[in-house]
Amino acid sequence: MITLDTPDKFARMVAGLALFLMRTDDYIKVTPTLEDVEIVYNIIEQTYSSPMFGLDEEAADCHRRTNISPNWIEEFKLTMRLHNLPSAINLVEAITHISRLNKVRADELALCLRVNRSEISKLLQLLAVENILDSDFSGNYRTAPKMNKLIKILKEQSKSDAESELASTAEANTNSDLEGSVDDIFGESI
Repeated sequence: MITLDTPDKFARMVAGLALFLMRTDDYIKVTPTLEDVEIVYNIIEQTYSSPMFGLDEEAADCHRRTNISPNWIEEFKLTMRLHNLPSAINLVEAITHISRLNKVRADELALCLRVNRSEISKLLQLLAVENILDSDFSGNYRTAPKMNKLIKILKEQSKSDAESELASTAEANTNSDLEGSVDDIFGESI
């Protein structure tokens, strides 16, 4: 596990090994060697890569909790259909509203989206199962780290949608501008 003080910890371990191996001339100053560094590196490498330590499982769990696919919205809409949630719930609007708040309750979100409270409760529970939201015992839901990635994906999608719409509008305007300029030049339509 890499932290900000990892180099310091590594240096202390190397100095401790050098002291243990009596790498000193005057019994006051310790002089670690490259061999000491390699030994400590190998010990750390073997420890952290051991299946008994379980870092691979922890990394896979962290990846599962925070990773989100680019087509998550479509996959989640399918999950909503499987759980009999109506397609009238605007998922993007719900996620955008939730992301703006520190915490949200089903009542508040139902009022905002003008949807039945029981349907919103199901939606919030599904989002919690997907690790988008964290829930507590009082019925409050808070955004999880995965929500930030989802918001980023939604912003990128809306940006690309807006750019493609802008490009098609600009192309249509360019064609109408050309027609207008031909009319101006020749005085009449050709």
